[in-house]
Amino acid sequence: MKRKYLRYSVLVGIELLFLVIIIILAFKIINEQNGEVKGIQYISIINKKDITFDKSSLKYFYEPKAESILIENPEWLGYSVTNTMNKDSLNERFNYDLVKDGKTYRIITLGDSWTYGWYVNTNENYSEVLEDELNKDLYCGNISNFEVINLGVGGYDIEYALNRFIKRGVKYKPDLVIWFVNNWNFEKIKELFNPIYTELGNKGIPDFDPKTRTNPRYQISLKRIKEQYGNDIFFNYNKEVVQKFIDHYSNYKFLIMSLPFLRSQYKTMIKDLITNTGFKYSDDVTNVFNDDNYHFIDNHPNVLGHKIIAKDIFNYLVKNEFKKCSVK
Repeated sequence: MKRKYLRYSVLVGIELLFLVIIIILAFKIINEQNGEVKGIQYISIINKKDITFDKSSLKYFYEPKAESILIENPEWLGYSVTNTMNKDSLNERFNYDLVKDGKTYRIITLGDSWTYGWYVNTNENYSEVLEDELNKDLYCGNISNFEVINLGVGGYDIEYALNRFIKRGVKYKPDLVIWFVNNWNFEKIKELFNPIYTELGNKGIPDFDPKTRTNPRYQISLKRIKEQYGNDIFFNYNKEVVQKFIDHYSNYKFLIMSLPFLRSQYKTMIKDLITNTGFKYSDDVTNVFNDDNYHFIDNHPNVLGHKIIAKDIFNYLVKNEFKKCSVK
């Protein structure tokens, strides 16, 4: 009787042990799926399940998942915003056919979280606002429809943004590409920053600190990169990247835009590289940093900021690209 009871107890114990192991593994899988993605600018609220990685060209290249819905609700914002990814992993309201008709003018917007539209709903980012404005307020006899396709992704540097265009944008055969750049794109070289960013993130150092309105992880990473590679690394690395891109895609019409505060060395680099090409540069965009009504506490443009940027781009296009068109 005792042996039978002992055998029964052993079997029950083994079953309980297996049950505990299964529960632990289940929690581990769930936590890994819902865990934060380390090393991506301002992306701590996006889960691994919401992005895909492509290491075929760049070691850490990533994109949002196609046909997904991303909800952002940082505590400091006070509300949730929703971004919808279309079939091509773009933060868009619509899917766009690869082939467009002869009366459609197609624009691609390229950049990082500013272009993507961090902390604003999809329909509120400047690409979508610009598309609506062009279709509503501009009359061109040979154009019946304007499309503005948003290729922006949060955390992208110069190299990643251009790789995104090669991978996603070229096939749309745009009439114009608007590439919005800032100082961070030149300095946060993903291939160099990512290992440091990941290490600091694992130590609990935040991307953004709402109390101090600073970016601790970026600042520490920037310091280490300068110590390891020297101050000229940002200029030299990106000059080579942009030059190679221009050499291969000089047949495209590019408008590179920035806010007025882009560092002079980067402005000079851009202007020198695009000389005698179809590329243009303009910093005739309202500095939304100068007015708290135009940006969030982390300095990303808010809904009003995106409207201002869209309006500035609209005015530039009217003066320079659509001179024969009339504003309704």
